[in-house]
Formats: sequence, C-alpha cells, structure tokens
Amino acid sequence: MGELMRAMDQILKADKKDLNKNELVVREALEIEQMRQATDDSAHVAKPQKIEVAHSAQLFKLPDGSSGGSIEVVILGAIITRANYVSREADSGVYCQSIGGRVGNPGEAGYAKLADEMPNLKDMIVLCAKCPFGANSFGTDGAGKKCKEMRKLLVFHKSNNKPLLLSVPPTSLQNFDQYYDSVDSAGKVMASIWTKITLKERRKGQQISSTFTFEAGPMLPSDQFLAGVKLREQYQDAIRSVDAGDYYQAQSTDVEVPTPIDTVFTPEEEDELPF
Repeated sequence: MGELMRAMDQILKADKKDLNKNELVVREALEIEQMRQATDDSAHVAKPQKIEVAHSAQLFKLPDGSSGGSIEVVILGAIITRANYVSREADSGVYCQSIGGRVGNPGEAGYAKLADEMPNLKDMIVLCAKCPFGANSFGTDGAGKKCKEMRKLLVFHKSNNKPLLLSVPPTSLQNFDQYYDSVDSAGKVMASIWTKITLKERRKGQQISSTFTFEAGPMLPSDQFLAGVKLREQYQDAIRSVDAGDYYQAQSTDVEVPTPIDTVFTPEEEDELPF
C-alpha cells in the first residue's frame, strides 16, 4: 500500500524535507504547473490586482480581503501618470493622458475640444509642460490641477505571490517624492527595502481624504531582492497605463468588515511566497 498523502495546499506549504516520496512527486508537478501557468501569455493577459483605499475609514484594502491603516510592501516600480477627463463621471471620455508625465496622449474628446484652434493636434507631439488644454497648472481645478497627477506603484505584499498595483493620490505626491529622494540619497534602491505606507487623515471642510506617509524598513536578503527584480521584469508594463477608476471612483472604496493586517516590519518567516 502506498504512503498516504496530504492535501495539495499542505504539500505546497510544507518544507520539502518533511514530504514523503509521493508528496515530492506531487510538489514537483505543482511547481512546474505554477511556472507554466505564470508564463503562459497565450491563455490570458496578466493584470495585477489593486490595493484599494477607503479614505473615510483610513484603510488600505488588499485583494485577499484584509485591510489596515498601514501596509508593508516592496516598491518594485513607480511611474508618473496624468489624466484630464471630461468630467468626474465614469466613461465621460478623456481629453488627454500621460504615462511618464512628459508627453501627453490626447483622446478623441481632446481632438474635438481643440479642433478649431489646433486642427493639426493629431500630428503634434503634446508636451505636458506646454499643455494645450491648459490643465497642467495649479488652480485649473479649484486648488489643484485639472490634469490630475498620480504615482502608480508596482508593489509586493506578503498576502499575494504576485505584484500588486497601488496608486498614490495627488495629496501624497510630495511625500512619495521626498521618500524616493531620501532612499536614493542613502545609496539604496526601492526594490531592495521594505517600505511601510501609512494613511493619515486629511480634512477639507466636510470632505475626508487621506495622505500616504512612507517609512523605510529593513533591507531584503539578497535572494529576495533578486526574486523581486525578476517579478518586476514580468509585470513592469502593468504600471504603464492609466486606470480611469483611479481618477473618479476607486479612491472611495468602502471596507465593510476589516481584517487587520500584521505590520511589524519582521517579514522573515518561511512560507511559499518568493518574499
């Protein structure tokens, strides 16, 4: 009679030295299948899940359903995104958007808006610094810019074995840029350290929003750093897009029953994740 085997989820989590011969065969087959599934771009288009923000509750909400006022992540990549929508309603159309914050990409609504004064707009390079829509200046949308600027991050969190997306809102751009500069000035790279991001309440009249604060944690072991760089190679294109949800509705996500996230800057326990 053959040896009894544990359930497959237990086989995946167990230390290989504790597995019997039959379980090792299953473990190897599962690992091969995981690798094949992760790299098969003919079966689906990979799109990382998002970390949402419930501003009224000052909580991050992760895809696994857990939530908390702070999260610890490894920032694998970051890019400036900008977008100028016709209105704050969903599917309102976009005048212009930018990946990288230097060159704009007008939409059909943008071409229509400037059809009379700039009929050759489709043949022009639209520089954000000389925005033809006049939307990249403070004060064009109340106290802010009509062309809303954000930072889109590709991050790793221990709740998921794939990178996640997190959008830094306009109220937190200065905090992020200062943190980025401080990491760089210390001779470190973002992908080599744990970063703690905490939500801080921000009130403007009756409106409640939040700002992100950033704190550097310990450096990663070298093998985890290399694993992170490899993940970034697979998913870095995911941040090179503008998500309309970031610009009018996603930032007000509700969290019904929060499950606390452990945030103690000690991500050293052994598990099946690459970090």
